[in-house]
Amino acid sequence: MLADVIISNPDRPMVQIEDDHYVHYMKINEFESVTLIFNFAKPISQGVKNLLPHFTSNFVLVFENLRAKNEVQEVQQQLMLMLSEAIETRSKETGAHVLRVALICEFIAKKLGLSEKHVEIIKHSAPMHDLGKIGVPERILHKPGPLDDDEWAVMKTHPEIGHKLLSKLNYGIPQMGAMVSLSHHEKWNGSGYPNGTSGPEIPLEGRLMAIADVVDALGSTRSYKKAWKNEDIIALIQEQKGHHFDPGIADIVIQNFDEIMEIRKQYPDADQ
Repeated sequence: MLADVIISNPDRPMVQIEDDHYVHYMKINEFESVTLIFNFAKPISQGVKNLLPHFTSNFVLVFENLRAKNEVQEVQQQLMLMLSEAIETRSKETGAHVLRVALICEFIAKKLGLSEKHVEIIKHSAPMHDLGKIGVPERILHKPGPLDDDEWAVMKTHPEIGHKLLSKLNYGIPQMGAMVSLSHHEKWNGSGYPNGTSGPEIPLEGRLMAIADVVDALGSTRSYKKAWKNEDIIALIQEQKGHHFDPGIADIVIQNFDEIMEIRKQYPDADQ
């Protein structure tokens, strides 16, 4: 039995059943229709003829549900990236930064041997790490000099703000984004914030984001600093291995540093 699926737009609905072929046209929505065509090697029985309309209607329903699910996921991914870019722009970072850290996290996750699905969710949730900065006043975000103690206390609330916002969405990517937001400033030795979580108690996704964020920030030119040299970034990672960073992840970054820098080169900041 040969089945062909054709997206088309016949002038009128139709069902045609013959001994050697079957055609069923169904309208999906205002813009699309589906025509299923089955060609049979041998004549079919009356029982099969009776079942075919039910089978093809269910086939199209399943097909449309799967397509709708994929479209929703793609829209969700694009909206999360756009929102993350908007937050970075507000804090005088760049949209390229959120894309780069997402790709760096994806690269490291693959090196860790995580499943394809896990890697994909990490990639699309990583850009939301600083979503909580939406709750930080611009006078603090844009302050040219060092923050005082009170200002720094406000800045340190952004992981929890992001977590609170994203936790309200019961979907895989925002839920992972909530975890990344809450944990990306935690440190391996427990000296990070907001909860002082340490070691493997820090979610893996947060540990990935912690080092990806630092690597990209140090490698970028900003109004308040020049880009660091590659050897200086590597030296800092080595120095902070087991302190700020997960030792195993730090080793992966050091061992594959040139490849990570190549990822960064593909998506430079607009002014570089």
